[in-house]
Amino acid sequence: MRKHVLGPIFFIFLLSIPARSLAQSQSSVRGELGGTVVDSSKAVVAGASVAISGPTGNASTMTDAQGEFLFSALIPGNYAVKVEKTGFKAASVQNVEVQINKKASIQV
Repeated sequence: MRKHVLGPIFFIFLLSIPARSLAQSQSSVRGELGGTVVDSSKAVVAGASVAISGPTGNASTMTDAQGEFLFSALIPGNYAVKVEKTGFKAASVQNVEVQINKKASIQV
């Protein structure tokens, strides 16, 4: 009886190995886009809304207490970044290039 139980479990384990390799290879062809949002006096702006659009589609996040933001696992290509916060003028940056295994860093 044990041979019948262990056989299928071992087979499932072997099938899962290529799936893990595929997931790892897909993440290795991605990049990141991050940066810092500051005001005109170069003070960081926490809680600003940051939106991107590009090959991955659209995504948004908020800046943290240090005014920083990060978008991970992006398809390489050019992205547009728009930053907004009540009381501040909206800002945008066009054509931010995300490359494979690199982090594109901007200050807005």
